Amino acid sequence: MSSTEAEHEAAIARAREVFGQLHIEGWPEPLIADSGNGAHLLYRIALPNDAKSTELLKRCLQALALRFSDDLVNVDEKVFNAARIWKVYGTIACKGDNTAERPHRQAKLLQIPDELEVVSLDKLTALADTAPKPSQRDARDSGGERFDLDRWISDHGLDVGGPVEWSGGRKWIFRVCPWNEEHRNRSAYIVQFLSGAIAAGCHHNGCNGKDWAALRAMYEPEYRAAGHRGPARDEHRPGNGAASEGFHGPDEVQIEAPRSWPILPKAAMFGIFKEIVEVSTKSSEADPAAVLLTTLTFASAFVGTAPFTWVGDTRHYARLYAVLVGASSRARKGTSRDPVERIFREAQRMIHGMNKKPFPLGLNLAITPGPLSSGEGLVNAVRDPSDALDKEGEPIDQGVEDKRLLVVDGEFGAALRAAQRDGNTLSAILRSGWDHGCIAPLTKNNRIKASGAHINFVAHITLEELSKLLESVDLWNGFANRILWAVVRRSAPVPRPRPIPKEDLARVAQMLSEALMDAVACGEMQFDSEASDLWDRRYPKLTEDHSGALGAVTARAEAQVLRMALLYAVMDKDAKDIGLPHLRAAIAMWEYCFASARYIFGDAEAHPEVNKLLAALSKRDLSLTDINGLFSGHKSKSAIKALLDRLQATGRVTLREERGGPFARAKTTVSLRK
Repeated sequence: MSSTEAEHEAAIARAREVFGQLHIEGWPEPLIADSGNGAHLLYRIALPNDAKSTELLKRCLQALALRFSDDLVNVDEKVFNAARIWKVYGTIACKGDNTAERPHRQAKLLQIPDELEVVSLDKLTALADTAPKPSQRDARDSGGERFDLDRWISDHGLDVGGPVEWSGGRKWIFRVCPWNEEHRNRSAYIVQFLSGAIAAGCHHNGCNGKDWAALRAMYEPEYRAAGHRGPARDEHRPGNGAASEGFHGPDEVQIEAPRSWPILPKAAMFGIFKEIVEVSTKSSEADPAAVLLTTLTFASAFVGTAPFTWVGDTRHYARLYAVLVGASSRARKGTSRDPVERIFREAQRMIHGMNKKPFPLGLNLAITPGPLSSGEGLVNAVRDPSDALDKEGEPIDQGVEDKRLLVVDGEFGAALRAAQRDGNTLSAILRSGWDHGCIAPLTKNNRIKASGAHINFVAHITLEELSKLLESVDLWNGFANRILWAVVRRSAPVPRPRPIPKEDLARVAQMLSEALMDAVACGEMQFDSEASDLWDRRYPKLTEDHSGALGAVTARAEAQVLRMALLYAVMDKDAKDIGLPHLRAAIAMWEYCFASARYIFGDAEAHPEVNKLLAALSKRDLSLTDINGLFSGHKSKSAIKALLDRLQATGRVTLREERGGPFARAKTTVSLRK
């Protein structure tokens, strides 16, 4: 069948585009011809007509098809056979019927160089090396099933064209290179071979080494943090950094790579949050991940309990706890907090200047520097009116009208140490605050309570200090999994950081004030149909069990994602429901937090005391007295309880109590869970 005029013209234009690109790469000028249906580029080569040369030319055509084929124009990959490379120009191309829409045309020469130079073997080999090669194994996911690349691309919202057929498989082309936004010439790609193997890369030298594993790490930070780098390479190693994802057979040995620093997925930078991060980090050492999570927490505190979503019969509010774990003391706290606080205070000032202000935005959000030291102090900051009345029948203490509270704690280590002290209620009250906001401490004196409290906090600690506090009971009793953990570090040395320019501050604060005004009027929000489909697909992964400390601190993944999705949605002025981009952003932020938790806590269960106790339990059940003797009486009751809470929370042991009689003291027996 002949081509239409539009198809014919597009093919000739694409041929000239190919010629231009190859010319930039040092190729000589070709003979350009109109085939009657499309276009030809004829390059002179000096190779023997053998299998090795045929394979080289086949790979060159695959590389060109990868870069230049699309739904409109296709590079013919079958002309590697020497017998098919020539055509007699001047003849008529008579494919199919000769119609007005698809006419027969004369093949003719369009451009003839003064000299038809030979393309060197080096140039041919360099082009062939840019075509990815498949693994000998099918690409599988962690469960052994064929990896669903279409769903992965959809779930992560990749801006790609395709898929289109390529070399028996399929390809997708990025409109903008995911590794370098300056690469906008269709240079970045994903391909899936007929076998199921996957490769990705970019043709620019600056992206050398960027491959499928690197691409997954951008959108799934836990993939990189877990040390995944694809299969062991064989003679089918992809060229120019294009790596394939394969299935490891039972006889293959994989070496676990060291945990890598997580990469913040681009999808997490959505809407007003993206604007705030960009202006806050323009001339700053602040880590974008630290600024983003700080911004999310500030926003969650500002919007209060007006927006919510139902999960069964439980209301979830946009209420967040975040801890930024600095790689060192140089991951400075103020660099991520100060610009965000400045923007939010300016937005609050703008809201106060309006005539009509929905509650609670007419009031100043209470922002306290902490420290988080006692549960009673938190309750007091959001307390209800007292039960005790004065002579007029009014509460002696009128309580706090605005139940929103944001704690910005620069020394989270102090909070963890305080929570270890006997009788300290900080952990229990923070757990209640995160769950439902109704807090009533069981104290004998000064009975205060809080209902509808909306406590949020963002806190800071260094990796070194946190590692010394991992024996804390609160990391294993449900407190830690209510926290979004994020590792942060200086983005770059900036000797003379500058404040946010006034014009940027005014612009972003105005956008923020409008978003906050809309957010407090949202009320109930639910997933739209597209977000529901994505949630159903991702739910099994979000609720997947993980062993050890990692499992203990990430056990509320689905609730954390839901709250962040709600927040992304209510801060999006155009949103009426929680949509696909909001859920994608929340999943991306969670994936960074999960990868951070893996980085921080991944080997926490390798503690020598844990191993010692587990080894003893593998032989027989132990009483608390036995365990005390195991450690030669050198561990306190609270330390033993913390150790058992930790192992129980991660599903390694079970505890049972037995009484010898109605008045006998209960005896606790610890067993290794089978």
